[in-house]
Amino acid sequence: MKNQLESKVIQYFGQEETGSLIGQENTILRLLYENGYEQAEIDLVRDVFKTRNIFYKREIDKLKRTIMRQKNKGDMYQDDLRDLVKVAKEIDKNTPDEEALTPKKVESVLFYVNKNE
Repeated sequence: MKNQLESKVIQYFGQEETGSLIGQENTILRLLYENGYEQAEIDLVRDVFKTRNIFYKREIDKLKRTIMRQKNKGDMYQDDLRDLVKVAKEIDKNTPDEEALTPKKVESVLFYVNKNE
């Protein structure tokens, strides 16, 4: 029985890179472009989609679902797009620069122990 179940398992290996945008994210970026947002704002939203911060990720995913639901129903979604750009700017402002995280100098230290008791 176990062998039968294991043989029916199909793994999906896509050609996309790990962390590449999914369909909804591409659609939202297209909507931003069609609604006249600047390229810098679109790039900012693209970067925010790849964030690893779980608190920001949860908020971004909620906005993505809301925008796609409203778009599919034919409702107005521009306010949520504006909120998404606003959240992306806030995340970018609160994220430290990568230069601050890059070490300037690395030193190795060696400790000797005389008696290990």
